[in-house]
Amino acid sequence: MSALEQARQLLARGQWAAARPLLERVVRAAPKDPDAAFLLARTLQMLHDREPAAYHARRCVDLRPTDANTRIAAAELLQAVGKPGDAERLFRDGITKFPAVASMHSGLINALRGQGRVGAAGDAALAATAAFERDALLAIIGAGALGESLRTREAAALVRRALSLAPRDHRILRAAATMLLYSDDATDTELAAVHVALGQAFAAAYPAQPLVPTPRDPAKPVRIGLVSPDLRDHAVARFLESWIGKHDPTRVTIIGIPTLGPADETTARIRDRCDGWLDVAALADDAALAAIRFANLDIAIDLGGWHVTARPSLFARRLAPRQLNWIGYAHALGLPTVDARLADGVTDPGSARASGFSPLGGVSVVAARVEPTLALDACFLCFAPDPRTPEITTGPTAEDAATIRFASFNSQQKITPTTLDLWCRVLTEVPKSRLVLKARALADPFTRRALEAQVQARGIDLTRLEVLPHASGYRDHLACYDMCDIAVDTTPYAGTTTTCEAMLMGLPVVTLAGARHAARVGVSLLSASGQHENIAADADAFALRARTLAAEIAPQSAALRTAAKNDRRIAFAASPLCDGKAFAEQLTAALAAIANA
Repeated sequence: MSALEQARQLLARGQWAAARPLLERVVRAAPKDPDAAFLLARTLQMLHDREPAAYHARRCVDLRPTDANTRIAAAELLQAVGKPGDAERLFRDGITKFPAVASMHSGLINALRGQGRVGAAGDAALAATAAFERDALLAIIGAGALGESLRTREAAALVRRALSLAPRDHRILRAAATMLLYSDDATDTELAAVHVALGQAFAAAYPAQPLVPTPRDPAKPVRIGLVSPDLRDHAVARFLESWIGKHDPTRVTIIGIPTLGPADETTARIRDRCDGWLDVAALADDAALAAIRFANLDIAIDLGGWHVTARPSLFARRLAPRQLNWIGYAHALGLPTVDARLADGVTDPGSARASGFSPLGGVSVVAARVEPTLALDACFLCFAPDPRTPEITTGPTAEDAATIRFASFNSQQKITPTTLDLWCRVLTEVPKSRLVLKARALADPFTRRALEAQVQARGIDLTRLEVLPHASGYRDHLACYDMCDIAVDTTPYAGTTTTCEAMLMGLPVVTLAGARHAARVGVSLLSASGQHENIAADADAFALRARTLAAEIAPQSAALRTAAKNDRRIAFAASPLCDGKAFAEQLTAALAAIANA
């Protein structure tokens, strides 16, 4: 067997480190072989050796300059190893050399987004989708760029175009499902239909594999697998650190299963608090599926949903007798092999209690449904302050003490026209106030101008808008709240981590109670933290509550505002939303009921 064939077999099993020396030997022996060069580049990428990976990716193009697919693959690899500028150059040159290849335009859009140039990406998307009107993949990628650059209506139109062109393509459906969650004109019926179609398409692409569970002994601990790309410095981790390690190991065994690397300090903390650890980040699906099944889980919990970094293909093929969707995705998945979604009675009124779970049967059969929602007895989330949380030390400057600063640090995709209507109404009704926003994409000049134009169109002077730069670290990010007084939520996709962080930094948060899960998470968080009075039933109540809070805070000195923030932080930390032990108990009871049903 040749060294190249040995390397291919190792790569199929996810054994990247073992394949590396073989591929390096092949490349030295055959320096003009573009396929070997690309395999080595991909292997180095998976081993996080970025510069050598980029070097060999560029060599692939030099060795095969007239092949469009080689150029696309090499440029995408460059993008993946943090070289979006190099990827942009390859794609721009590729558009010139291969003008009929739509994927060159898709790649350019993604390369521009990778550099934070979301306005330019949106412009490229509009031009490309006009030239390639029948390309569904280009339409959905273009929709992502337009959504990031605050062109939400154009983004939604492209999403629906892509769906009409490829109604059963799971790649299109997956991106469409996540993007429509942010759209303020997507109906519950449309969202459910897209997720049902996505679940069916994914199940067809990744058929469930038979799993015959051994009979469970109810006296033994329930084996729970937390499967996630975000067992690292990520928002999802803030809702795991609160309770992992406070669970009763005689009742549940918690196994962390990261599907994406690299590991960091947060990963180390989570790993230390788990009862077991199974890293499948470097494994291909077959190997990962085998490894997780060997762990003999009773319940596998998907913490990533349909997000781009998640691996729903593993759940489609079935990892455990029971599979749940929790935390990472704000809607039912629609995947037939997922038995239920965990939420609560506030986010999803009318849901069955988790302790009353009954198995559906026929779990491997493709069914046109979204999974039922099971409600935990309390809030479905529990928040843990990060060790990097700063003290609350500052307030407004003396010369500007009477100004109220409303704040939102949510991602720009959540800044919908409906959200801007709400915020600008508040600014109108509280004349001596400003709006402080912080989102990575707002550093892009085009996106900033788009935001400013929409704010001005609603009658607000731009001197009342403050856009903060991206913070260099998490501690600095949280410290930005010190200059703010009141947090205002987004709709129809409410804040989650940002809402908790604002409360941690002592700000009251005003949220609008919507009709579906994504629009009601703020209601659940504020209810669990004791801020019931800041939940608004409609836009009038939202503006009134913001105005009332502003009137209470405006007369306060900087010292009084800081003291009040510290009091709110103490109350927040003592609330049920941060009670990891109580949460671990309720989650344990719910999971035991599900496992033993």
